[in-house]
Amino acid sequence: MSAERTQRLIAEVKLWCEEHQIKQVELAQSLGVSAQLVTEWIKGRKHPTGEQALAMLELIKSKPKAKKRDSRHARTPEERSEAARCARWKAESGG
Repeated sequence: MSAERTQRLIAEVKLWCEEHQIKQVELAQSLGVSAQLVTEWIKGRKHPTGEQALAMLELIKSKPKAKKRDSRHARTPEERSEAARCARWKAESGG
């Protein structure tokens, strides 16, 4: 998989996680990798193996994209906290 295609996949997975309010550590657990490795993928320092890329594709295809809700209208403190965490993750990873 080319570096460009890998980055597109990572961006799609990142967006999917934000839409489904899935934490980076939860994504890592689902894929059977460390949270640090997921961070390395997001920052472009490392690339997933073919098997890992396929696992990411299967994961995002298993759950359709959620309807995005404006974080300013989150109902519970947990939802507001998660929205803030996603915004920080996006800012830190240059998204």
